[in-house]
Formats: sequence, structure tokens, C-alpha cells
Amino acid sequence: MKKQDLNFKHLKEINESYIEHMSVALWYAYRLFKLTLKVIVHAIVPFVWHNEIDPSVRKLNQDRHDRICLKSRYLN
Repeated sequence: MKKQDLNFKHLKEINESYIEHMSVALWYAYRLFKLTLKVIVHAIVPFVWHNEIDPSVRKLNQDRHDRICLKSRYLN
């Protein structure tokens, strides 16, 4: 890890406590883990979850975008 990768002001910049940030990050990690398992299964058995991977990735991205917009609305 490079020194520029460390941002000790990150929590202050996004206006979250350590616990809030940890819970959101772990929620994303859980969702990504589930998606990873589905992708692995889909890679081995292509006809399983063939319509679920792309929408799941889009949903994760939309949730992240909505969260950023919501926080910025309350911060301004």
C-alpha cells in the first residue's frame, strides 16, 4: 500500500462515523461475495443465473450512486 492510498480524513469527508462506514462497507462486501459466488457458478454452469449477474452489478452501482446523492443532499 502506498502512502497516497491512505486518507485519514476519509470518514470526515464523507461525514460518517467509523461504525456507520464499517456497516456500509461490510454490507457491500456481503453483497459482492454473494455475487462472486453466483458468477463462479455461472462460469461453470452457464445456464444458471444467466439473467441475474448484470442487473445485480447495476443495482450495486445504483445503490452506491443513490447513497452518494443522498449524503450530498444532506451535507449541502
